[in-house]
Amino acid sequence: MLNRKLLLLMRRGRKTKRRLAPTLTTACLASHFARGTSTHRAAQPLLARRAWGADVILADVALGLAIHAVPVLSDNWSYLMVVETKTDGRLAVAVDVADYRSTAQMCTKLDAKLALVLCTHHHWDHCAGHADVRREFPDVPIIAPAKDNVPETTHAIKQPGVFAIVGGKVAIGMLPVYGLHTKGHASFYVAPATSEEIDFDVAQAPNKNLVMMQPSLRDDEEDARLPSARAVFTGDALFRLGVGKFFENTADEATRALAWAFGEQGQATSAGGGVGQPPPTRRKALPDSCLTLTGHEYGPANAAFAAHVFSDQAWRADEAVRGKQAREAKTAFGWSTLGEERRANPFLVAATSPEIAPLITAALKTFQQAKLPDPPSGDPRVALVATLRVLRDAKVGL
Repeated sequence: MLNRKLLLLMRRGRKTKRRLAPTLTTACLASHFARGTSTHRAAQPLLARRAWGADVILADVALGLAIHAVPVLSDNWSYLMVVETKTDGRLAVAVDVADYRSTAQMCTKLDAKLALVLCTHHHWDHCAGHADVRREFPDVPIIAPAKDNVPETTHAIKQPGVFAIVGGKVAIGMLPVYGLHTKGHASFYVAPATSEEIDFDVAQAPNKNLVMMQPSLRDDEEDARLPSARAVFTGDALFRLGVGKFFENTADEATRALAWAFGEQGQATSAGGGVGQPPPTRRKALPDSCLTLTGHEYGPANAAFAAHVFSDQAWRADEAVRGKQAREAKTAFGWSTLGEERRANPFLVAATSPEIAPLITAALKTFQQAKLPDPPSGDPRVALVATLRVLRDAKVGL
């Protein structure tokens, strides 16, 4: 009965699609692009968040790309990436489909055809809509990291790197964040396809607007496209000024995953090698300008914690204080760039910053003020990440 009602709703939406939402013409994309490569929605009351779904949060005219936020459940974000093609119209790539109905309605409003589904990890609030996708769109691939056993997966990605080219211009790749939140958590980055991929892969593909491949990089190798990435879908690994809870991992694994996935180019990371051993140096990395699209709206609460931790470091506290103000005003915080997270996210600073001594001092001081047991010891970075997790779980500063 529910499926019939949903189909009727979708059919009505098709008939009235021009009235329901503005179309994504080149002119429409250009209007968004004129405000910057990524357009961030200003803070709005949390109660009005569900009206945000039709808003473009990133628009790239050259790639014919627009990314929309789809609010679902109580505080989750799903996303719909729409790519303009010459022969197939608009193709949609859905990310973390927790609620199929919301994704289907957004596709209808935007007059976009669902072509691909991506899932960052196996928790139900990121994949509960997969069964409905398989029933309604049996030919649509569902992509997920092989190490996380995501339900209804049709294509399990085993290695990092690009696995899809959409519209001959947009490359989608997998960046492992194994050992942060879940054992096989992954993030997905969006970057321009290279000329070699367009000339070779698309020309030989059955469908020139959706080319799929199995990436072949090792887990510790870097994709040459990373520095040109426009956005990264981080799921529950990296939040606005925070990270996911340590459900299936240790602080050691979390530190390595943060450094490897989100560390800066030319920066030593803790990927590879044992704790305390000299790590390799990144040759390629996601750029500071990369838009960070997370799986939950935890920004205001995380900002209050970050402001507390960085209270003695004004140069890092600006973003945290702004977020704390948003929380006090009961408004959403929106999205950030990876550069903003590298400067103000306590966990990312702890895992990647070359100078963490001031942060250690602040964390120890916070521990004493909160009258918590002695913080973890051992490798300084790992101990600091573990300490911050204990403090955040105890809601210190909130």
